[in-house]
Amino acid sequence: MKLHKNLLYILAPCILCGGRAILCGGMMLLFIEVSVFFRAYRNYKKEISMLLYEFPMWLRELQCLLAYNTVYQAIKTSYEIAPKSLRYSINELVKGIEMHPSSIDPYHAFLKDYDSLEVRRVMKVLHRVGTAGTDDATTRLNAMIAESHHWLMFSRNQKKEMKITQISAMGLVPLVGVGILFLLLMGLVVVSLMEGG
Repeated sequence: MKLHKNLLYILAPCILCGGRAILCGGMMLLFIEVSVFFRAYRNYKKEISMLLYEFPMWLRELQCLLAYNTVYQAIKTSYEIAPKSLRYSINELVKGIEMHPSSIDPYHAFLKDYDSLEVRRVMKVLHRVGTAGTDDATTRLNAMIAESHHWLMFSRNQKKEMKITQISAMGLVPLVGVGILFLLLMGLVVVSLMEGG
């Protein structure tokens, strides 16, 4: 917001000078708005990819802790070893479970800003394991382990494919440069032939 006000002060004399200045000022403001939007979108996508990469790792750590602890104790203990991007959400989850131990609401509130189906599914399983008996808990935990393994493999493969795509795109840069140089040289040849030289 402060940036927009500063730009308005800078562009106000240009806008008052004439039509071209108004057009330039409008184009400048549009460019700034679009760049701010794309920067925010890029940051959001980066956070989502980090979540898809770090959440299965935290889930594996949590599964190891669930072997000897209750769900609440495992989540509380996992705070220390959790990735930094998840710590705030884990802390909020622990506080929610302390306030409402049998409610599913704290589990639903965990990472709800990202709206991930996998996260919601895992949180429902954790709630069931925390409130249900031990017979159902082992079956659900085994299913959760298998699902988190597939999820972790998928996120790792996706990250590898993204790196390969970026590297292959960098390989096109010399090819495009040579193509442009070739077109320029061909244009010079055509011009020199038209001149009779």
